[in-house]
Amino acid sequence: MEILSKYYPNINIPDKNFLQWFIGFSEGNLCFSDHKFIIKHKNIQILYYIQNKIGFGKVIKMKQNNYYIIQEHKDILILANLFKNNLVLPTTIQQFKLWIKQNKIHIQYFNNNLINKPSNFWISGFIDSNAKFQYKFIPKKKSYQFLVLIKLKNTKNIPILIFLKNIFGGQVKSYP
Repeated sequence: MEILSKYYPNINIPDKNFLQWFIGFSEGNLCFSDHKFIIKHKNIQILYYIQNKIGFGKVIKMKQNNYYIIQEHKDILILANLFKNNLVLPTTIQQFKLWIKQNKIHIQYFNNNLINKPSNFWISGFIDSNAKFQYKFIPKKKSYQFLVLIKLKNTKNIPILIFLKNIFGGQVKSYP
């Protein structure tokens, strides 16, 4: 992330593992919004953690949710360079391309149809952001069932859900 050093020479560049986690967390949040980058999350400590590691942006506390927002053009340029060619979800890639166009960012983006394989850190960030955990007691078996639910809109994302299913087990369902 040479561009980070250009604009913020005194900020330590986050390590690769954090950056992969951050990309997964961001994709779970679908955070490209017009001329801003917004992560919405109930746990404000995660947002402060991100702000501290990235080194810019602001955290806003609200009643129902909290937000990490980046809207300075130079900061959006830094994020664009981080996300280019590192995104995994097809719908996020589409959203990212529109976002860089809206922000008049000219970066070389390789438009291939290959799906990036998610790293363990991306998976962890994505689950931290997107997954819902449930458990229920099954009286007949006198046991508990633990579920991890991940919901994604758009059938273009099904290959990623299948990839996750192959790692963790479970099933993939598609709803209209």
